[in-house]
Amino acid sequence: MTIAKFRNIDLIIFTLLAVIIDFVLGKYGLFGLKMYLSISVLIALLVIIRWRKWGGITIIVLIISHLITYNNNDILVLLAHSLALASVGLFIIFEPKIRNKTDRFEIVSLSYFLIYLLVVFIEWTALQVLGHGISIGNFVVNQSVNFFLGLFILFIIHLQKDLLVDMQTYLIKKSKEKLK
Repeated sequence: MTIAKFRNIDLIIFTLLAVIIDFVLGKYGLFGLKMYLSISVLIALLVIIRWRKWGGITIIVLIISHLITYNNNDILVLLAHSLALASVGLFIIFEPKIRNKTDRFEIVSLSYFLIYLLVVFIEWTALQVLGHGISIGNFVVNQSVNFFLGLFILFIIHLQKDLLVDMQTYLIKKSKEKLK
């Protein structure tokens, strides 16, 4: 199987996983919690780590799925959320600087935290500017649940050593090892 074919399958799996989980969490909640729950930021970050710029495809699909899933919300709220989710793509710029760090989990966790802060800031600010203000306290509490849910999942992902890696480099290395 070629790297491109593996990449496409991998992107489809992770994107579908994020879309389905976000749909279920968005419509039915988690353990009866009726609040906005999502792991989109984590999945988008994971896909960018694995496939760099190709992760942008996942972000676009997630934005479209959120626009469909949450279509009962005001359009300005959806735009604020979409803008915030799109900001995860900024990680593509910084990812090469952390790619070869040995303390991968710590770097990725810190990156996840910083990206989540950016997402929260952008979405809350956009909501204020667009006239759909929500108190910062309520917004942070809701987003904290999402953040810690994602951090827990990130920890589980970290236990699988081959999930938080640049997949192209990883696959080339594994292919060379097989040839030896």
